[in-house]
Amino acid sequence: MTSYLIQIVFFQALFLGVYHLFLKKETFFTYNRVYLILTPILSLILPFVKVAALSTVISSDTIVALLPEIVLGDTSATSVILPEAAANEFQFSWRGIYLLGLFASMGIFGTKLIQCLRLFKFRKGQERIITIPNSKEAFSFLHFIFMGDGLDTLSRKQILAHEQVHVQEKHSWDLLIFELLRIVFWFNPLVYIYQRNIAILHEYIADAKAAGAVTKQQYYQDLLNMTFGTQQLSFTNTFFNHSFIKNRILMLQKSKSKKIAQWKYTLIIPMILGMMVYVSCTSDNSENVIAENLTWQGKIAELYKPYEDRETITQEEFNAFVYSSVTIMNARDGDLNVKSEAIVRLQNAMSDKYSNGLGSIQQSQQTEYYDVEDIPFAVIEKIPVYPGCDGNGDIKTSKECMSQSISAFVSSNFDTKIGKEVGLSGTNRIFVQFKISKEGKVTNVRSRAPHPALEKEAKRVIESLPQMKPGMQKGQPKSVLYSLPITFKI
Repeated sequence: MTSYLIQIVFFQALFLGVYHLFLKKETFFTYNRVYLILTPILSLILPFVKVAALSTVISSDTIVALLPEIVLGDTSATSVILPEAAANEFQFSWRGIYLLGLFASMGIFGTKLIQCLRLFKFRKGQERIITIPNSKEAFSFLHFIFMGDGLDTLSRKQILAHEQVHVQEKHSWDLLIFELLRIVFWFNPLVYIYQRNIAILHEYIADAKAAGAVTKQQYYQDLLNMTFGTQQLSFTNTFFNHSFIKNRILMLQKSKSKKIAQWKYTLIIPMILGMMVYVSCTSDNSENVIAENLTWQGKIAELYKPYEDRETITQEEFNAFVYSSVTIMNARDGDLNVKSEAIVRLQNAMSDKYSNGLGSIQQSQQTEYYDVEDIPFAVIEKIPVYPGCDGNGDIKTSKECMSQSISAFVSSNFDTKIGKEVGLSGTNRIFVQFKISKEGKVTNVRSRAPHPALEKEAKRVIESLPQMKPGMQKGQPKSVLYSLPITFKI
């Protein structure tokens, strides 16, 4: 959700920037109106528009697998942090603050709406022009026009022509759209800027049409002479808004924009395309997006929460979880030993849930149930094969052989003297991620450890793994991403 809100604000800022730089001073009022209404709505939709060809979060050719933990040094038992312990961490409730602002915004809108509706008591019969006694107010709302009886005849005639344009053009609906956006996105200042822009644009449209009956000079002179007070409501079209008067007069005097200037509206096309590329290349694993202000304990608790009460998960959910947990693991906060134990525990729990999901599918149906580009590791026809681990075609035997071979390789090649040389003691956790590519080569090795020397050694050892036969599905090679936890006891 945090990522989504950031993208909304970012996109709206870009759209507003283009409007103020290129479009605001043009007299294409109808086009500007469409632009100001559509772009904030587009900003809400675009974060969900992902082009698969541009996505770089998780490749469809990559399958995720967890390897058993490798223990180096002393094999005495150590305590493990349970996921439930992490879930008990205090977490700041942004949801509570949002709801508080939401209800406050609804209350403010409700108060203004009631204030407007009370004026309908002065309505006589089915009339749409309502006279307000003892007032000099003048505004329109939906298809009703409210005018104070204190207005002189000349002012009343000019104001009526102006407000009738607002009614005919249905400007109130534009303002109500932004009132709704202000309620839902009360924390976003750009919504208020949008609403102000659309409000003054409404005045430009009404002025341009109402001034047709007189000269422009006479119109704005009369506008300056009418110094009555009005009660400003954000969802009504008020004739006399002091903050708009200067801009309205300047726009009345402005010559019509040349048609060639309409090319500026085509700027929205590359902007939208750029936004789609940005969204498609940005990681947003829905439920796995974790608030940055949380501690690492809070992050892993939030990461696990959506799946806690579920017995099964899908391949996509399992892949996303592993990627997100690796991101938390690589962040340099907290005690790495404690953090890695909690994360490995969670990954194992998720692996069990994923295995349960596969178990619910009949073996004869498994290869038909999944698309050729989305084959889970547990049902892949041929897993990556470590040299000497063919297993006579048996996947289970090959998996066990591969896990044992990698464990033996790491145990025999890891320089255990490094720990003491750099002054480490006790239990040290190392977290390694690597990929066996379509060519069977070990690539993209990343490691995380309490000391740079351990990270470097773990990376060196994994990178020296022998080349393997790549994973295969229906004759097509598949990359496999592995997560390997190592416990180094000194």
